[in-house]
Amino acid sequence: MSFLVIKAYLKLIHFDLYLARGNFAALYNEVRRYPLEESPVSPSCRTNLYSGGHGLYLVLEEALCLQRSATAACLLKRYGVPAHMVIGAQKCHSRPTPGLKSMAA
Repeated sequence: MSFLVIKAYLKLIHFDLYLARGNFAALYNEVRRYPLEESPVSPSCRTNLYSGGHGLYLVLEEALCLQRSATAACLLKRYGVPAHMVIGAQKCHSRPTPGLKSMAA
């Protein structure tokens, strides 16, 4: 499991560099085009990978949800689990500064 955490950190840094350069489109395209491995994954292994993906949120809590979601989606795909990153935005009417509330999952 520690090997998975190291892979997650490296992928997180990789995606962080995209955002540091302001290249959101490249980050999104990489996650969308990341290949789904054809390796046979048992149901128990799939459950562990899903749990590991959720565990990344705890381990990598300093990262933005966009990087965490992109990392989790790519790692799941790498181990043969179909995954998609979904990005949403909602208009906020809060005071004093209205704006957008966003989340990636």
